[in-house]
Amino acid sequence: MRRIVTILALGLLAAGAASSALAASVPNTLKQRIKACTACHGEQGGGGQQDFYPRLGGQHAGYLFRQLREFREGIRAYPVMQYMANRLPDDYLHEIAQYFSEQNPPYPPVAQNTFNPALIVLGRQLTNQGNWRTGVPACEACHGPDLRGTPPYIPDLLGQPIAYIDAQLGGWAAGTRGPKGDVMRWVASDLSQQDIRALDAYLATLRPPGQSHVSLLKPGYQQPRPPVESRVYEFPNGAWGR
Repeated sequence: MRRIVTILALGLLAAGAASSALAASVPNTLKQRIKACTACHGEQGGGGQQDFYPRLGGQHAGYLFRQLREFREGIRAYPVMQYMANRLPDDYLHEIAQYFSEQNPPYPPVAQNTFNPALIVLGRQLTNQGNWRTGVPACEACHGPDLRGTPPYIPDLLGQPIAYIDAQLGGWAAGTRGPKGDVMRWVASDLSQQDIRALDAYLATLRPPGQSHVSLLKPGYQQPRPPVESRVYEFPNGAWGR
């Protein structure tokens, strides 16, 4: 019996030594820490190849940090990301967020799609004007007329893949993404399935000026819209206008 105990003890010591040696051999660097990120999101956070993983490159650092923290705390549910962020301290999360915010990967070309042009027009209308009858505010009311967001926490919407946009709007509408007080939960809950499909289709075609862009709108088409500063929306906690 004593011999068995001795063998087990030696085995545990050997395993511990091997584990320590392995840990010591992994460099504690930012480059090493972002390997798990770039495996899905691409080397510079361009969005990967699966038309689902979001574009991180150039995104606002504050927004990226908040999302990483929400994954870590279980506020935002996605098992892979929750596992990745589970034991990372705030310093690491800030460092990772800052790194991707400073990247500028090329935007992928917009694939020619087969959406009905009327759906694209509805998506543009919701983005620029909202829906006054249902009380849905325009995307640009918060994300800005260029949809590049507002630091630190309102994200840039350009260049996100259609499957990711659809999943996030669906998650907010279903109440499964983000904290309960997130304004996007309220906004998305008033979107119809057609509204979500229209926003998916339109937002996925948007790129910054000068970048590759395929438009399904008729040349010269201008969606009529009231000036932004005249809009006032009834949010749950009171009116909010720009």
